[in-house]
Amino acid sequence: MFTIRENSTFGIYYFSGGLPNQSHNTQKNTTKLTSSLAYFCSAVLLYIALYMFYQSQLQTRINNVIQHEKNELKQAKKAFLQQLNHASRDLLILRNNHHFKDHDILSSVNRAQLEQDYANFISIKNFYTQIRILDLTGKELLRVHRDKHNVAIVSAEQLQDKSHRYYFKQAIKMNPSAIFISPLDLNFENGEIERPFKPMIRLASVLMGPKGTKIGLLIVNLEGAHLLSQLDLSLIHISEPTRRTP
Repeated sequence: MFTIRENSTFGIYYFSGGLPNQSHNTQKNTTKLTSSLAYFCSAVLLYIALYMFYQSQLQTRINNVIQHEKNELKQAKKAFLQQLNHASRDLLILRNNHHFKDHDILSSVNRAQLEQDYANFISIKNFYTQIRILDLTGKELLRVHRDKHNVAIVSAEQLQDKSHRYYFKQAIKMNPSAIFISPLDLNFENGEIERPFKPMIRLASVLMGPKGTKIGLLIVNLEGAHLLSQLDLSLIHISEPTRRTP
């Protein structure tokens, strides 16, 4: 509170009571500023902590996904190789057929017996679409063909020349103990891509005659759709534990 007093001696008026408490207001403002800075710093620290936690959880999730993908690829590779191993064993069984050991493959009796054996084989194992024997020049000597559920022995007039095909050129050079496995590609018939598209993997082995000489190639066509379906099943199997995880 301010009061005005008069000095009668000198005729001077002066104030008493002093100015407002500026230091007190400054202290209050400083306290508010300090509190605001404290809140701001706390918010920044909280944000940093939350961000680091989020990044840690995100990285963990990414690592889990990467590991899951690696497991899927490993399982798919294993399933794929298992299918090829089964097909390779089937090829060896067919190659070691007793008709190659004691008879002339070109004889009509031997050829008819082989065709019937192959027809029975491909009827049971319906993931093979063709079993063929090619001579040393690449011409088909016999072929058994399966179209869906129908198995047919191809007549001599419909046998084809496969000397230009890459799998013949590569497989015919191999030693008898080796098995040729082609890439997955589309099937060709009479020089054209078969439609509807039929992806295939071909397995081939050199045939040896009674005198220990090459007499041709045995080739089986493994259906690509079968391989892909087996891969799908293996991937579904490995994904089930992940899907059941809460």
